Amino acid sequence: MLHREYERVHQVQGTSPADVVTERGITIGPWTICAFHGSIANAAELDRLGSVLGITPPEMPFPHNALTIKHESGFTYHFDAESALRCVGGVRDEAKLASVDCAAHFRADVSGISFDEARAQRKPGFLKVAYADNWGTSRNIQGAIAADADSDASNFCPGALPSTVSTSKEYDWTYSSTWPGLPTAAPSGRGVFVAGTDPARDRIPTERLAPSCAPIIFYDDLVLYEDELGDNGSSMLNVKVRVMPHDMLVLQRFFLRVDDVVFRVFDTRLYISFRAEDGDAIPTDERTATDRSATRPRIIRECRGAEASYADVRARLPPHRPNDLSPLTDVNWVAAQLQALQEQQLRKNAGPC
Repeated sequence: MLHREYERVHQVQGTSPADVVTERGITIGPWTICAFHGSIANAAELDRLGSVLGITPPEMPFPHNALTIKHESGFTYHFDAESALRCVGGVRDEAKLASVDCAAHFRADVSGISFDEARAQRKPGFLKVAYADNWGTSRNIQGAIAADADSDASNFCPGALPSTVSTSKEYDWTYSSTWPGLPTAAPSGRGVFVAGTDPARDRIPTERLAPSCAPIIFYDDLVLYEDELGDNGSSMLNVKVRVMPHDMLVLQRFFLRVDDVVFRVFDTRLYISFRAEDGDAIPTDERTATDRSATRPRIIRECRGAEASYADVRARLPPHRPNDLSPLTDVNWVAAQLQALQEQQLRKNAGPC
């Protein structure tokens, strides 16, 4: 299929001439894929983002980085940092966007209950760093001793923390987001995702995506936001796109590591085939003058999340190098271990056949 690559530079409004956004893109058939690269947020942009969200933004947001996929029918799909952050726990209600509830879906799968029941059973609360309880207890003890220097410290029993001591913030300080991107329907109403029902067609054909199958004619990797969690780990959201002559694949991945506490991964994959035979037939009465063929594109979206304790993932380190912790910072290695642990848990809950 014929394609054309392009690159443009845009000036960021209200900033210095040096502050620009680079747009790289490719047009292939009726599709246009645009990747926008900008600098890290400045002080004014951080203030604006914090005001919109109602929470402290991450340390390194990239508000101008974005990936947009457009079809000539009017359908678009968009990935950007601000939209993803609008799904973080604790964001003000008027700014919040709908996200994928991975925990409820998993609980429903392993417990055999409905999704609504699983979501209702979810307990509120946010993660704490590994030393939070010890720190809170020590603060509690110190406060009690300071309040009554003559009291017998041996009789003090640490209980609930006083109101002045908090072991977790009032928002999700890990910036965990299960936002799958933002689709916009075409004027005709097309572009609405529905649950897959055909195992043969409603899947991403990984056999077509091997490097030996087709050359990559366009590739980009965009970081949307990142935070080092006060030196307690790492939280990052990025999106990658690769375009081949006959199809394309997008992977947006959220990765979280809280040292000695937890690992999380949430992936959104978007697969689009440019082959007419992979599309859905357009009914005759719905065809328009802009339709190039008798089929409309079939877009497959796969959302998948996994979580496991830091200890469980660390236990899967290579036995010949148990003290080499470098794999724990390898996003792809950790994602593979989380997937294996999740499948193991599902098999365990399913019981013997």
